[in-house]
Amino acid sequence: QDRVVRLAEVELDLQHTRSAAQRRERELLAERNAAVAALETADARLAECATLFQRQLDAKQLHVASLTEQLEQERVLLAAANARVRAAEDDMRALLIESERRQQAAQLRSAQLRNVLRELESTDNAAALLDL
Repeated sequence: QDRVVRLAEVELDLQHTRSAAQRRERELLAERNAAVAALETADARLAECATLFQRQLDAKQLHVASLTEQLEQERVLLAAANARVRAAEDDMRALLIESERRQQAAQLRSAQLRNVLRELESTDNAAALLDL
């Protein structure tokens, strides 16, 4: 009879242990399910962040490409403007050289005319003296 009582006690302990193990298994399963749900939520958020980041990156790359194109257009315009400035400077130098050449020619012509005038005046003076 002690064995039967002892066996009953062992079976009762075994049932308690099984119940505790089943309860612990349910708790662990609930924790696992919560962890899986949290992981899935985090994974979904991470995917959303990756998509958002990729969209932002794509937009920034388009913006950089647009700025690069604008910069190249500005460089072309600047090069054209510089070429026009150099051409205008060349034209101005040519005009200055031509102006100086004409001024020198006019001064030379003026000096020649003064000499002719002096000669005429002295010829007139000489003729007037001869008339006396």
